[in-house]
Amino acid sequence: MITSAQLRQARAALQWTMQDLAEKANVHHNTVWRAENSKTEPGPAVAKIVAALEAHGVEFVGRRGVRLKRQT
Repeated sequence: MITSAQLRQARAALQWTMQDLAEKANVHHNTVWRAENSKTEPGPAVAKIVAALEAHGVEFVGRRGVRLKRQT
């Protein structure tokens, strides 16, 4: 399961604001805030956030890590 800390780290790695991520994930910016602050349970909205981050090169590593995919 992806943690709220990983979501914050992933967004920071892409240098995105919460609003940037909300737009990419097609969710409200409050949804991003709740996901990053452990105020929501995993569900469709969190899955959309994770999918948007992964689509832009983020890899979630283990239970705590985040890294950007290498460009080939």
